[in-house]
Amino acid sequence: MENAEQQLQQHCYKVNGIRGNYGNLQAFFNAIPIPTFAWQAVGNDFIFTDYNSAGAKMTQGKIGAKLGSKATDFYHDRSDVVERMKRCFATRTAIEEELSLVLRATGEEKKFAAKYSFFPPDMILLYLEDITARKVAEEKVLASETELRALFGAMTDSVFALDIHGRYVKIGPSNPSFPYHSADELIGKTLNEVFPDSQAASFLTLIQYVLKTRQPSNVEYSLTIDDHIVWFEATVSPLSDEQVFWIARDVTERKLMDEQLQKNLRRLSVLFDIYRQTTQGFDMEVLIRETLIILQKHLEVDCIVFNLVSEDGQYVLLNSSLGLPEKLARSLSKRRMGEGIDSCAILTKMPQILKLKDILDTETKRIAEECGFTDIASYPLIADGKGIATITIANKNEREIRGKDQELLIAACGQLSTALHNVQLFRYLKQELAERERAEKISHQSEERYRLLAENIGDVIFTLDLSDRPTYFSPSITKLLGYTPEEMMEQPIEKVFTSSSVSKIANDLHQIHATVKAGRRVKRNRLELEQIRKDGSIVWIEAVVGGLYNSEGDLLGILGVIRDISERKLAEVTLFENEEKLRHIAFHHALTGLPNRALLTNRIKEQLTLARTKEACGSLVLIGINDFKLVNDSFGHPCGDAALIEVAQRLRTLAGREYTVAHISGDEFALLLPGVSNRDDSIAFIDRIMQLFKRAFIVGNARFHLSVSIGSVIYPEQCEDMDELLKNAYIALHEIQMTKKGGYCFFDSLLQDAVQESMQMANDLREAIRREEFLLYYQPKVELLTGKIAGLEALIRWKHPKSGLVSPDRFIPIAERTGLILPIGEWVLQTACRFINRLHENGYQGLAVAVNISGHQLMQQDFVEQIMTIMKAGMGVSAECLELEITESVLLENLDKYITKIEHLRTLGIKISLDDFGTRYSSLAYLKSLPVNTLKIDKQFIDDVAIDIGSGAIVGALIQLAHALRIIVVAEGVETMAQQQFLQEKQCDQIQGYLFSRPVPEEEILVLLRNHIVI
Repeated sequence: MENAEQQLQQHCYKVNGIRGNYGNLQAFFNAIPIPTFAWQAVGNDFIFTDYNSAGAKMTQGKIGAKLGSKATDFYHDRSDVVERMKRCFATRTAIEEELSLVLRATGEEKKFAAKYSFFPPDMILLYLEDITARKVAEEKVLASETELRALFGAMTDSVFALDIHGRYVKIGPSNPSFPYHSADELIGKTLNEVFPDSQAASFLTLIQYVLKTRQPSNVEYSLTIDDHIVWFEATVSPLSDEQVFWIARDVTERKLMDEQLQKNLRRLSVLFDIYRQTTQGFDMEVLIRETLIILQKHLEVDCIVFNLVSEDGQYVLLNSSLGLPEKLARSLSKRRMGEGIDSCAILTKMPQILKLKDILDTETKRIAEECGFTDIASYPLIADGKGIATITIANKNEREIRGKDQELLIAACGQLSTALHNVQLFRYLKQELAERERAEKISHQSEERYRLLAENIGDVIFTLDLSDRPTYFSPSITKLLGYTPEEMMEQPIEKVFTSSSVSKIANDLHQIHATVKAGRRVKRNRLELEQIRKDGSIVWIEAVVGGLYNSEGDLLGILGVIRDISERKLAEVTLFENEEKLRHIAFHHALTGLPNRALLTNRIKEQLTLARTKEACGSLVLIGINDFKLVNDSFGHPCGDAALIEVAQRLRTLAGREYTVAHISGDEFALLLPGVSNRDDSIAFIDRIMQLFKRAFIVGNARFHLSVSIGSVIYPEQCEDMDELLKNAYIALHEIQMTKKGGYCFFDSLLQDAVQESMQMANDLREAIRREEFLLYYQPKVELLTGKIAGLEALIRWKHPKSGLVSPDRFIPIAERTGLILPIGEWVLQTACRFINRLHENGYQGLAVAVNISGHQLMQQDFVEQIMTIMKAGMGVSAECLELEITESVLLENLDKYITKIEHLRTLGIKISLDDFGTRYSSLAYLKSLPVNTLKIDKQFIDDVAIDIGSGAIVGALIQLAHALRIIVVAEGVETMAQQQFLQEKQCDQIQGYLFSRPVPEEEILVLLRNHIVI
């Protein structure tokens, strides 16, 4: 508009005398493309003098009739236009505005961009540009933006608008789950600034696809918000040619529920697969193999191994494996109890999950690392209160053992333990059932032949005439319903079918007749009906009916076949019940029906969650039946099972509905006691448990008593984690079982410290064995009659790299509990035999060395063979020079099991010494039956012999009794001359103690011998 005006003014200035050159002016005036109107100032008004061709077009040529009109008349209803013309003329300054004018030619109201411009010397030019279409478009855009803004405001989900380049251009006000706090922080950012590069690239591709196809698309993705993964489900729709509408909904809760559901279904599937294996036969090898296959498939581990404890309990044997390299299998084929993670799981009855790098250095560990394994876990199978096997899994490439699979593995171990127990019972019964199985096999073959014959003629065939009257029933109807064919044809339909089935039959016959009337062929139809037998019982049948035609195709009636489907219907009805049974099997002990470990852990988690949210509290009590194995060994496993069922019933009655009682392993039970939150209340409840076991158990002809040890822990005061709660309860139970069977123990921090110290010492002991940190000291035994050294006792010492010499009183009990006493005891025997050989080389051929033997060593089936092998390895050590010391307590606990081995050792010439005699206050009568050479009187009797008449009398009597049985007597712990004098008077054979010498290293004992020191 401005360019046209400037051109016109320049042209007019060039023409000197505007009116004189009117033709040229008019031609240029008409060339202006915008409607233009000329008004000449006359007095206080303006006269309409001219217009261009664009103006004529806009007014459809009718504007010419208005030439010469005054502005005040022309715009009589728009005085504002006249006022702006006057202001423009007065100020000689252009004025612009937007006008709404009604065109007189058409009656239309239009929008104009108007400009008033002064034209010398006395003219006003009015330019009118039609902007009606543009204004309509702007209003539509404004309305669209208003609607979009309203839509954004109504959304409860996260709503965004993004352009084709992935840049955020609009943000909805409701944005509940996004890392940016306001729209200002997000507007202008790109997808690459919000998401990882790969995710942003895929989103950009999706936006371009939606814009190209103009079709909405869905996408699911996740964001990490405040260290939590949040899942979104988004719908991306086209908003314009270059923008999309992105609606994102937080579906995290649904995803978590889906994941938990899948986890539960997966766990239930595994347990069901294992349970199915346990019910398919009694072949232990097949059962174990199939179980390993199922677990490896579901757990996705690189290696899975089943280890079995040997019958004597001294070895861990490799039984079956998947993914185990051959060279590693050779190393794991047979290991002593106490070596490796499997032994730890068996002895502690708790799962062990470790990094391979954290395990003590052994040859097996080196091979495992060469094979690429990095993570390992072992889970124990418990039966009769002891570990009988383990399932061990291992992964490579730092793939950690997943904690979420722990409950699954514990449940699987429980099921497999029960199955193996059943295999053992099956073997007991196998011989007895052999004849019965053969008879049943013959009977089954006969039944199979008759079954096949019955199936071939078992279906009922019947016919109806065109009036729906029965005309034939095959003889098998009698077997199905009890009616003869003749009786059946006389029965009304209401008598042999239920009312619902009568309706189905009537409807089907109606359809058949309608088909016949329509001239169509009757097709076969299948019905499931309830039929009433002659005795009034109900049977489900499947009836297939169709048309009966002759050879010419004429319909003669209806032909049907009836089949009994009662079993199938029963299976459908009981399917839900079977699913419930399967769930019960997965979470309950097979023998007692009590909740098992898996269900107990779930309820513990529920209580701990409740404790965190509502400040609830309670306690967990673990109950271990003492020496339950004796019941099975004495009366048989069926009797033991019956006793466990009785225990479960007593505990269930005590617990009632308020508390959870669980059967977590063969001889271990648990009680979860919400609300029993202090020690006094817990003790009161434990006393009630103890009372339950004061009554005798009577199973058949067997009558016996059981005692229990109890460990208890209070939550959440002492722990808030499920695994820690169970671990602490086991620590308390283990402590009472090790110190005082038949009592109870509460977990506390001191006990925790003691356990940790014990575990640390156990680890240090394993390192000590590997690094050979042990030493043997020797204490002489002196013959009182001559004063000469008559023998030596080998005493172990541990030279700890940090703590120095550690007393055996500290580490031997731990070695006994962990099974490490076996390799330690073997080392002591080997070292002592080498020293005996050295004594012989120095001329002391007749001097015997005594070595202390533990009960664990005696329990080994090949103990005698081990002794013989060690003596041969010591360059042929003479049997007379080796003496084995066995404590009175060890010998008396298992005398029947040890007596044969001890007698065998004596026949070889090895001396047997009974150590610490008198500490058990046992009857002296059994001495005459013990195959021992030497009796060692304990120090507690020797301390007071010179000053206490009672102690002196006891020691004197012991010496006389032993001499009467031709047993040598050694007095231990002799420290004073008065004690020595008393023992000489009583004719004691030998003494041992600090009066003569403390235990000393090998070199010092040789000095004592060379110097021929005599007391």
